[in-house]
Amino acid sequence: MQKKIEVSVNKLGDKGADVLIQNVRFTFVYLDTPAKDIDGDPDKGKYSVTCIVPASEFPAIEKKMLGLFEQILKVNGKMTDPKKRKLAFDTARKTGDKGSFFKIGDDQKNKNTGVVYKGLENAYTFTATMDAVKVAEGFRPKFDLALKDAKKQTVPEHLVKSEFYSGCFGHVAVNIAPYDFRGNVGLKAYLNGVLKTADGEKLSGVDPFAAYVPPQGMDDEAMSDDFSFDEEPEAKPAAKKGKK
Repeated sequence: MQKKIEVSVNKLGDKGADVLIQNVRFTFVYLDTPAKDIDGDPDKGKYSVTCIVPASEFPAIEKKMLGLFEQILKVNGKMTDPKKRKLAFDTARKTGDKGSFFKIGDDQKNKNTGVVYKGLENAYTFTATMDAVKVAEGFRPKFDLALKDAKKQTVPEHLVKSEFYSGCFGHVAVNIAPYDFRGNVGLKAYLNGVLKTADGEKLSGVDPFAAYVPPQGMDDEAMSDDFSFDEEPEAKPAAKKGKK
């Protein structure tokens, strides 16, 4: 059974708040390589992880986060205009709207099928991101990400993809701060690190046998008869050619 989500503030200052959000389930995990941006440009992609908040826990989490947003905006050293601070708060609190901190999971659907992505039914989400920097061998996070396993050991780079996947559980460390970019203001979670605490059912991927229904009356014996791997009988030697 999943533990209740907990939110704790480690540091609050003029650059935002360092926050630890514990016991969340992850989806849309891009920690080994950055996700492409909305236009499909890999050079503008971000490392990111989306955290799922069940609807049953959302009211308590939202209340705590909105209180934290107010504190962050009061002490922030960059956003000093009272009107902008109010706009940033209002933007962040409008659940599901563009620029809002929390999205409504039920509205996140597969564009091709129209079906809500697995694990997001009756849930809310928020996403923590880290900018990617292009290097000779590909990309790397702009700042180092702390990626740890349940023993608090750093996960080797070649194991990041298999260790962190959509469906696993853990804690996420973020810096929450206001942004003011091209006239758009709000609050955002900047990713500092992820600590995996438990495995879970994978939320991505397709089961190739999901629609398969075994024929009625087929038992193990019949299956073994149908798929015999006995050695083939030796071929008879070819008849010698000669005069009749």
